[in-house]
Amino acid sequence: MTFETIENKIAEYEQDIQMNFTPSYATKQADIISLIDNYWVSRYKDSDRDSLGFLKPFYNIVINPTEVASKMIDVDTKDIKVIAEDGASYYPVWFFTKELRDWMKEKNFGKLLNEIVYQLPKYGSVVLKKSGEDINIVPLQNLKNNPIVRQLEDDVIIEEHVETRQQFRKRKWGKDAIQEAIDDLDKNVKEITYYEAYGDFSDDPDNKTDKNYFIFSESGVELFSAKLDDCPYMEVHWDKLEGRWLGRGQVEKLFEAQIHLNKIANYKAQSLHWTSKRIFQTRDDTVEKNLMVDIQNGDIMRINSEITPIANEERNIHAYREEEESWGSLIDKLGFSYDVMRGQRPPAGTPLGTTQIQTAMASGFFDLKQEDVGLFIRDLILDWLIPMFEKNKKAKHQVMISSFSEEELAHLREMIVEDKSNKAIMEYITKSGSIPSQGEVDAIKIVVQEKTKKEKSIKIPENFYSNLKYKIDVVITGEQIDLAAKMSGAQVALQILGSNPTILQDPRTKKYFMQLLEAIGMSPLDVHEEENPDAMLQNVAQMGGSTAKPPAVSSAMTSQPTQKTL
Repeated sequence: MTFETIENKIAEYEQDIQMNFTPSYATKQADIISLIDNYWVSRYKDSDRDSLGFLKPFYNIVINPTEVASKMIDVDTKDIKVIAEDGASYYPVWFFTKELRDWMKEKNFGKLLNEIVYQLPKYGSVVLKKSGEDINIVPLQNLKNNPIVRQLEDDVIIEEHVETRQQFRKRKWGKDAIQEAIDDLDKNVKEITYYEAYGDFSDDPDNKTDKNYFIFSESGVELFSAKLDDCPYMEVHWDKLEGRWLGRGQVEKLFEAQIHLNKIANYKAQSLHWTSKRIFQTRDDTVEKNLMVDIQNGDIMRINSEITPIANEERNIHAYREEEESWGSLIDKLGFSYDVMRGQRPPAGTPLGTTQIQTAMASGFFDLKQEDVGLFIRDLILDWLIPMFEKNKKAKHQVMISSFSEEELAHLREMIVEDKSNKAIMEYITKSGSIPSQGEVDAIKIVVQEKTKKEKSIKIPENFYSNLKYKIDVVITGEQIDLAAKMSGAQVALQILGSNPTILQDPRTKKYFMQLLEAIGMSPLDVHEEENPDAMLQNVAQMGGSTAKPPAVSSAMTSQPTQKTL
């Protein structure tokens, strides 16, 4: 594998491969991205000045519809719900949810979600890259990929990076290779460029290994190479078009509107430039050339011919206004950015029915886009985050009790007290050969309760989260669970518990009731099983490493007199 292969691929992508369905003034992927960046900061593609050298006004109409779209598809970490698959234990899911929240906070996952929903409607595509345990958004400006593939991994993916010498020296690719790349630079060059390439290089005659991941400096020094089992990139698109990889975002949809409204803004600016001047005419040669400067207040003019103003006022303002309103209406339709979506009052006289229809249509459109984002984040969690999480939490570890609410903590402590009390009673029976009295049982429980109150963490056994991906499902935007059905189901659950408080004591009815709770997105552990804690004790016992169910101490056992075994 040589650097020449990467150079040839970049040249092929940028020069030889033509995209379909692109604007005539931006026919390449890099041109579209560059135009989006220019429009975002209110800059023209070519020159910001007109033929006379005056600065041209930029009537920016792309930012607001894009930010409205970002607001409407926003997804936060609190929207991520984890539920157990059918037949899987609820307890790993319950603890996983608590640990996942802390872990996502530690990894700034919420910030990553904000960047995704901010950039997706802007550029039309978002690409994530996994590097070790870090997940970052790939700047599309640095991406060198085949512009006509359906998905990135269908061809070689190349990233261009530019770093300072200090940043480059901190890379962990090998000191000799890094130093060689730096030595190849001119002493006056303060930045170094390197390329990261991933893909199938089996057709390359210079690739003598099965490696599919390479890093080269701009001078051709191989800095790193490896064999990756999975593609390190993940992508999501706003509006997918056939014949091109790059999705179409809100800004690109409004290219034509932005160009036309900029023309109108420039026409108006030029008109106002002339209409702001006061110009006079006369046939008298004795009149000064500039009345505004040469005539003083109170001067008396004696002239042979009258001085009259020249009519240069703008007579086309109404036509400009009509054109702006026409394009403004089109912008609202293309971007679904109606007044009500921006939090503004609709124009006076707008019927209520029209406002409701606009709101429903725009909400439906953004709900669909939010579902796409939710499914993308679901895949991100299942395919990338959970394997990282399992790797970090594979060994025995502890969960801080601060992760739980007061109600959850009380429930959890009760479970732990019951479990430890049963273990202490069994240990007492094993050592003494007798069954403890009720007073001794109460004393054991009091001691256990006092110790439990002082504990600040909960022990999680080794491999507790093994194969977690196949035991859970992730619900983000409600694409799997209907919110209205969930609320209705919650009301049904409350009615069932109210009319039949003993439903959890029957294993058959309990099973279906727990499935009902899971179906509506509620944790079965939220139901307090005070009258029948055996199932919870069994799970807690297994979490602690015990495979046998600890015996529950009944009132009949504890009321018997102390006996010695033979």
